Amino acid sequence: MYLHNTQYENDDEYNDDHDDDDDDHDHDDDDDDDDDDDDDDDDEEEDGAPHYFLNPFGHHPPVPNVRFACRQCPAIAGTATIPTNFQCLPNQNHILCQCCIQPMPDRRDEADIHQHCEICKQFFCNIYFQQCQRAGCLGCLNRLRDFNFAPRHLNNFVNENPIESQIVQDYLTTNHKTMRDLLTDCCDCLDRNEFTCPGIDRNAAIPSSKIVCYKCGLKIFKELAYQFRVRMKQEDIFPVMLRNRDNCYYGRKCRTQYTKGTHAHRLNHACEQTKF
Repeated sequence: MYLHNTQYENDDEYNDDHDDDDDDHDHDDDDDDDDDDDDDDDDEEEDGAPHYFLNPFGHHPPVPNVRFACRQCPAIAGTATIPTNFQCLPNQNHILCQCCIQPMPDRRDEADIHQHCEICKQFFCNIYFQQCQRAGCLGCLNRLRDFNFAPRHLNNFVNENPIESQIVQDYLTTNHKTMRDLLTDCCDCLDRNEFTCPGIDRNAAIPSSKIVCYKCGLKIFKELAYQFRVRMKQEDIFPVMLRNRDNCYYGRKCRTQYTKGTHAHRLNHACEQTKF
């Protein structure tokens, strides 16, 4: 969300007038004519109220911002707890973090300033302010390999298939590894071009350093975890009965794997679709 610095005036009067209009429309049908007269009177009274409309010629020019004051605006910067060598100018434009819904100065055109996800393009303040203000934020914007995903978001993390997910989970447990270790291993494979992922340029110097939001990062991690499962050797799969299973014709795109546990258990779904 991009915030233009428009001065808001007479908000209470504007809202009160509209509330009065809503009450007028609740009268009985017999009073419609009187309501029309009242509405006309209300329109005349609202001539002095601000009117909001789309500007067909582009953006409104920035004016001093009062409503959207961020932690680097002059009125607040003196009491801020974050280290900063930047202070907003009076006409500073702001963008809104989509996690804590708090403003920050728009500095996207500056080098090494990270304020948006490079995949979905939404704004987040975790890197810029070094910590998002929303309680419970797990790092709404970060480098892919630096994420710490919550366990509650990692149920059935391999293609939403509980059997294939448990195979990887058992492998991690046997080898004394964590989900964080799995993310690191997957990112290393991504950097070596052994794994691929939509939205990440394989020719990038360090693909795993891509700046992404939590939601996009979680989606990427699940895709990489699926590729990790595909690459696992049969001797690393436990229990033994899950080794050397026939591949499902529909592979990872099979819909039955989500509705019938026996099907998901009997056939391997860490494979691509071969029947269309």
